[in-house]
Amino acid sequence: MGLAGTVTPVIGNLSSLTSLDISYNNFSGSVPKELSHLHHLQQLRLSNNSFTGTIPASLGNITKLEKLNLRFNQLTGSVPAAIFNISSLRTIDLTANNLYGSLPVDICSHYVPKLEGIFLSLNRFEGKFPPSLFKCRELQHLSLSVNEFSGSIPIEIGNLTMLKELFLGYNSLEGEIPVEIGNLKLLEILNIRNSSLIGPIPNVIFNMSSLKKIDLEENKLAGSFPMDIHYNLPVLEELYLYENQLKGQIPPCLWDCKGLKIILLFGNKFTGSIPKKVGNLTLLKTLDLSHNDFTGTS
Repeated sequence: MGLAGTVTPVIGNLSSLTSLDISYNNFSGSVPKELSHLHHLQQLRLSNNSFTGTIPASLGNITKLEKLNLRFNQLTGSVPAAIFNISSLRTIDLTANNLYGSLPVDICSHYVPKLEGIFLSLNRFEGKFPPSLFKCRELQHLSLSVNEFSGSIPIEIGNLTMLKELFLGYNSLEGEIPVEIGNLKLLEILNIRNSSLIGPIPNVIFNMSSLKKIDLEENKLAGSFPMDIHYNLPVLEELYLYENQLKGQIPPCLWDCKGLKIILLFGNKFTGSIPKKVGNLTLLKTLDLSHNDFTGTS
């Protein structure tokens, strides 16, 4: 069953504490503001409990904090801007709460040189992505999926050249995928599924040799594949482009991507034949090409 009840305010008296982890319990009530007294604290993990109320702005006073994990609770309200003023912060994980409102307009505007991960998926955040978000040049993980964000994807996203994982899916975005996303040369996972995007898939995406997973399903993307996809995606394992408006032939070199395990292209307007080279994909576990306009094999 784990520990239960509320967290006593006297926890703030443990002045030498550098790490506090009470995750995966049944704690409830509010997050004690007295935690801000723990000036040596570097890691705070309260995830997978039943904490309610707002995130205390006073947590911004924990100036040595490196990891803040409050995921899978029932927290409400907005994210205090003070959290993003902690210069030592490396990761902030607020996934799966009931947080809402816009992100702080000055997020990443202050000196946060070590911030590597922002995890805010499965909340109710809204509004446009603040331009200052893309000043976090050391970000490796950015997860904002399943919220109510709107507007276009800013071209400044190309500034996040250290990014390895990008999750923007299940929002109410608009416009096209910016070509500047091709600047993310270390990106391994690109997920912008179900977000009302239009236009073609920028060819630069198929030049990102580090990509292992491309997930752009259930948008309104149009156009066709570039013809040299294999040569620039040597480690691609999963390709999700279903339920779009893509057309034309699938480039033959796709079937030379020997690492592919999942290909889901159904619900588009692809034409031509399915080549026998598909048999070269010996690691393939799932292949769905249904609801297209294919005309046989070659």
